[in-house]
Amino acid sequence: MGLLTLDTSVAAWFVKNGVTAQVEFGRRRRAMQINQGPGGANRVIFSPGDSSGKLGKIGPVRLPGPREAAARARSLADASAIVAVYVWACNPTADPSDERAHWSAALDLQEWTIRAVHEVYGRNHTWGDWGMTPEPDVHVYGVELVSALTISFPFLSKAPAIDYPASSINKDLRTAPPP
Repeated sequence: MGLLTLDTSVAAWFVKNGVTAQVEFGRRRRAMQINQGPGGANRVIFSPGDSSGKLGKIGPVRLPGPREAAARARSLADASAIVAVYVWACNPTADPSDERAHWSAALDLQEWTIRAVHEVYGRNHTWGDWGMTPEPDVHVYGVELVSALTISFPFLSKAPAIDYPASSINKDLRTAPPP
């Protein structure tokens, strides 16, 4: 499970567990206004890399051999990818100036996000530093938190093309012995 399945896997887990937040992927998605629909401004954005552009590390294989029996592939390298996780939430029933209500909504969504990533990635992730976005004038309504997440996954070789012999059964039944 790699970087590109993070958002869809978490979104599916959210749907399964009744969380109505929008889940998006990409650096450009944070600047977009995606606060329509159920859940209001509640959204989670997985943005590859950190603020300096660093994506993580690619290192030697820690567990050589197949990772998934069905894949019939071997590990070529192990990656640890850094993902900035932006959680923006508000309490739609609260006054826009009620910071406690909006903080509560943001922390709840952060907790749901941590649960989802844990369920999706098991032990192959690590949470790091977290904070809030420093632009309160931009996010007048709600609170946006940002967390550092590192996910680990292998780069796998493609499954080899295996030619299996085709079995053929001669169904020509003879009623009489050949001459």
